[in-house]
Amino acid sequence: NTSPHGGRVDGPVTSSARPRPDIPPPDVVKTRPDHINTKKGVSGQKVALQANYFNLNTRPDWSLYQYRVDFTPDEDRTAVKKRLLRSHEKVLGSGYIFDGTVLFVVTRLHPEPMELHTKNESGDENIRITIKPAGDLVMGDHNYLQLFNIVMRKCLDGL
Repeated sequence: NTSPHGGRVDGPVTSSARPRPDIPPPDVVKTRPDHINTKKGVSGQKVALQANYFNLNTRPDWSLYQYRVDFTPDEDRTAVKKRLLRSHEKVLGSGYIFDGTVLFVVTRLHPEPMELHTKNESGDENIRITIKPAGDLVMGDHNYLQLFNIVMRKCLDGL
């Protein structure tokens, strides 16, 4: 997190974002003029279209927990952060998603906050990894979109 003055702001990443004042709510957005009843065309040729979408099935009892991950001393390289965190797979389990700052898991971590220790890649410096709760995600939360973007990026990386 950064402040308007450019410095770091310590604290959890929360999922209580305020709506942007310059974007009207979806039920207010007008997508056609009032004098038009339909968007169906009356001229031209019909065209067959195809879409590449997939259904996303979730379980109603599925929960997601979001954590903020900080490294001391600071590490800017996301790939290094991922490797450092991966070295603690026995503690975290293998079912997590980490984007370099935010960690998503399906079970709560204990204790909260959690502190892990490791060595840097060259082995000459101790690294403290602090994992703090940042909130529970519920279906429909805007942070779900962030999670799905990370999942899709991982899928595309595997192609």
